[in-house]
Amino acid sequence: MKVIEASKADLSAWAELRNALWPGDLDAHRAEIDEMLSDPSQSAFLLVDEDEISHGFIEGKYYQAKDQRYGHVEGWYLAPEMRGKGYGQMLMSQLEAWFLHHSIACFHSDTIEAEYPLSHS
Repeated sequence: MKVIEASKADLSAWAELRNALWPGDLDAHRAEIDEMLSDPSQSAFLLVDEDEISHGFIEGKYYQAKDQRYGHVEGWYLAPEMRGKGYGQMLMSQLEAWFLHHSIACFHSDTIEAEYPLSHS
């Protein structure tokens, strides 16, 4: 397994993974991905196997606050069979490196909220 930076070539697989986390309209996910790819304040990474099949993703964005920029984990998902094996940490480490590359030392996530039941599993 390896982590790659997501690109337009990954659009279909990435949209399917987003739909597993946020069920809805695949076309809407594709449109959001297109917007993300054109926004330098956003990035995403995919967990892929040796056959280039995607099994998870993480998305992040940085924001400008009054005194500093900060990062936010916008979405983080692993297929159920990939959980508990350290792959989530691989994704998070890659996003953390991306934030640090953009001089962002502080980032957060809202996955501790009760309405995100998968975040506790």
